[in-house]
Amino acid sequence: GRNIFFNQPTDQVPLFVCDIHKCRFSYKRQIHSIYYKKHTFETCSSNINPTNAYSLYSSAAGISYYPITGAANSSTLGFYNSQLGNVNTTWEKDIITNVGLDATILKNKLDFSIEWYKKAISGLLFPSVSAIGNYQGGARQPFVNLGDVKNTGVDFSATYHGTVGRDFKIDIGGNISAYRNEVVSLPPGVKYVDEYSAGSSRIGAFSRLQPGHPVGAFYGYQVLGLFKDANDVAKSATQDGAAPGRFKYLDANGDGKITPDDRVFFGNPNPKFTYGFTINATYKNFDLSMFFYGSAGNDVINYVKYWTDFYQVFKGNVSKGLLQNSWSPTNLNAKIPRIEQSANFSNTTVFNSFYMEKGSYLRCKNLMIGYTVPSTKLEKMGIQKLHFYVQAANLFTITKYTGLDPELQGSDLNNNSNFGIDFGNYPANQKNFNIGVNVSF
Repeated sequence: GRNIFFNQPTDQVPLFVCDIHKCRFSYKRQIHSIYYKKHTFETCSSNINPTNAYSLYSSAAGISYYPITGAANSSTLGFYNSQLGNVNTTWEKDIITNVGLDATILKNKLDFSIEWYKKAISGLLFPSVSAIGNYQGGARQPFVNLGDVKNTGVDFSATYHGTVGRDFKIDIGGNISAYRNEVVSLPPGVKYVDEYSAGSSRIGAFSRLQPGHPVGAFYGYQVLGLFKDANDVAKSATQDGAAPGRFKYLDANGDGKITPDDRVFFGNPNPKFTYGFTINATYKNFDLSMFFYGSAGNDVINYVKYWTDFYQVFKGNVSKGLLQNSWSPTNLNAKIPRIEQSANFSNTTVFNSFYMEKGSYLRCKNLMIGYTVPSTKLEKMGIQKLHFYVQAANLFTITKYTGLDPELQGSDLNNNSNFGIDFGNYPANQKNFNIGVNVSF
């Protein structure tokens, strides 16, 4: 394969080392397998530009054309620095350790598997961070090895095979996966990296990479509520734009004034666990299959509210009930700020926890009921199998999330460090109903 790094010969990567210790044994005709695996390999994210090591130059009419002769009606072609290179960028190094157990018990009625894993990533690849932003004419920053990340988790799955009488058979399966990730370190001198999203940068970064915190952790001002009245404003910490009906922020450092130093980590898009379960049953010629999937404990940023809950942002369609649910002198316990045309620090110009909601959900992804015509009735027609079915996809979703769909699609598929943010992405929860026939000759 091609090598996109200046100092990494292609024949040296990827590096792969695997140590496997596996024990398989039988006890009372039950099959058990215990294994230990350790992998070491080097990888490169697919979104790294193959010219990452080199500084590049380009030309564009609005940037590098210039009337160098002083003529008012002509310009001369020039070049500008469009990308900064970095010859020191190397491959990410992953070390993965797995310990697991596979078993079949209860006279082959129950299969289960449990695995613990740890993944340590060193030299994580991210665009370089400049304290003053892009420079040298807007040159694009190179990817550099920005830090180390640790992931630990547990995966468990089980399937029960049951039979009732001669005609009823059922398989019930389930799985659950839990993980924790943590930024272990960043390059010397770098305390944190603010992650801006491809979906919007109007109110600043949504998340921050910082040692001791999970990847993607939401970082900003913690909203305590809304200022109820002038007295509430007077007795609270000094805050730019403070007024009744506007956000009241947490004075995290207790110095009596709200500044960027009062921003805190207030949310985590990583779920505590994800889970799924299936049911497959047959009774004589009837069959039933169901599949459910869910996520629990993850936070979601509903950025759509930036457009629907603030008249000063978008003077168009607003959320249902905005007039009734926003703050007013007669509605002091409202959760939505007052309706106004002024945009300031205390309402819409900085990222805060107002946009965060619980993203847990359970969804019925698929439900199908079918009937197979007995083969004895099909022989004369030359048909081997005839199966009728009705099917429903995304039949229902149980969630407290107020957006269109808690199962969010990423706004930037090449950025896995900034997620759990709803920019109004097209939902994946459309209900589908199908009636079908399967015929085998």
